[in-house]
Amino acid sequence: MKKTRNKPFRKHTMKITKQYLRTLVETVLAEASIPSEGGTTQLYHFTQESPEGAKEKILLDPKKFGKMGYSKKDLANSAVPRTFFYVNQAEKESFFANKALYTANVPTADIYNLVDDPEGVKAAVRKENYNILDMDQVLKKVSGWQQGAWGTENQGKWIKNPGMADGMYYETPNFAVVVMFRPVEAFLSDEQTS
Repeated sequence: MKKTRNKPFRKHTMKITKQYLRTLVETVLAEASIPSEGGTTQLYHFTQESPEGAKEKILLDPKKFGKMGYSKKDLANSAVPRTFFYVNQAEKESFFANKALYTANVPTADIYNLVDDPEGVKAAVRKENYNILDMDQVLKKVSGWQQGAWGTENQGKWIKNPGMADGMYYETPNFAVVVMFRPVEAFLSDEQTS
């Protein structure tokens, strides 16, 4: 009978340098945070108009939420008044091709980062809703928007109370979004996309 010799098992290890680890951490943090430059975040908003017929400046009011066809499906998820913005103009839904692009600059500190969720909003909403993340409740907690109580003069009307922030950053599987809960002035971009 032939003897077999057990060869020692060699683990293949990779040395992780401090520089590699620092770069990895910075990359992860950059991907999970709100894009900001000098304390300001540039937001992108598309309208139904073509760039040729668009106004130079518009006021985007969250009270008009749900009146446009493309926001009706979002209205079914939550009626909290809000205006949608992209943080990257190239990452948008296909129905905004050849539509007027507007930009707005908002203080980054006015936007709650739901990805990092420093105040634990998602955990609080899950705790109140049998471990279900109800985005309607998340939006209400962050924005301060509430509907008037039944039997009052404000019954069914949206009332803006002080909230945690004027806007909220979150990510979908396809793009990052900021929703603003207050009116935002936006300007027609010189760089229109297709």
